[in-house]
Amino acid sequence: MELFRVEVKREGKVWCSIDVERPSPLSVLGDVIGRFGVEDGFSISVFKRVGEKRLLESTPEGIKLCFAEPMFTPYVFD
Repeated sequence: MELFRVEVKREGKVWCSIDVERPSPLSVLGDVIGRFGVEDGFSISVFKRVGEKRLLESTPEGIKLCFAEPMFTPYVFD
């Protein structure tokens, strides 16, 4: 599944971020972006997950995932 992060700024300061993870996320992204208008002082940046950093533990019992952090790159709509 694709993961997108919408970063919302208000008057130049980070206001919130919204993660969208769905099989077909573009319609949801359009809805989310449309809720934060420029006339209200908001600006939007969209990022797409391109990978993941993982911290693993290896013991005689096997390998265990301890931590995973998504890696994002800016996304441009076509």
